[in-house]
Amino acid sequence: GYTQGLSFLVATLLIHTATAPPIVIGGLLTTEDEEEEENRDEDAIVCSDSAEPDAFTAFRLMANLLEDSVLMTLFALDGEQMQVLFRFFDELFMDALPALHAHFATYDIEPQLYLVEWIFTLFSKCLPPQVVGWIWDHICVVGEHYIFSVSHRFFCYLVLFRVNKSNR
Repeated sequence: GYTQGLSFLVATLLIHTATAPPIVIGGLLTTEDEEEEENRDEDAIVCSDSAEPDAFTAFRLMANLLEDSVLMTLFALDGEQMQVLFRFFDELFMDALPALHAHFATYDIEPQLYLVEWIFTLFSKCLPPQVVGWIWDHICVVGEHYIFSVSHRFFCYLVLFRVNKSNR
């Protein structure tokens, strides 16, 4: 069934698996229309604006992302495991940014209020696609604990942004 945030993951995977049509430089293109080929400049670059997503590859990538992962824990809505993840993040948050953590605690802002969106979509809802691609690459190489590292860095960025904005 459908789970919150799944459409953002699928859309991002489809974008990143899109295969562009071949780019042809000079006379390397063979076409059935010889007249068109004769009129083409020798240094012409032929390409199309459209790129077709590879749905099968996107599906396989999605299956691999979900297999035995933090994402599967969240998508399965396993309440106990989700609470463990939220507590883990909260402790890291408290150690890294104690003042901001205390401020959040004052207003009863708990990690699940923002982490669900960030983790369910692997940041594809709140960050630009180029940054999301970079983050996903690191998650695949380093491991899913990188999700929590990105979350902390995102908080640090927000704190610095807020401090810089208030100092203007």
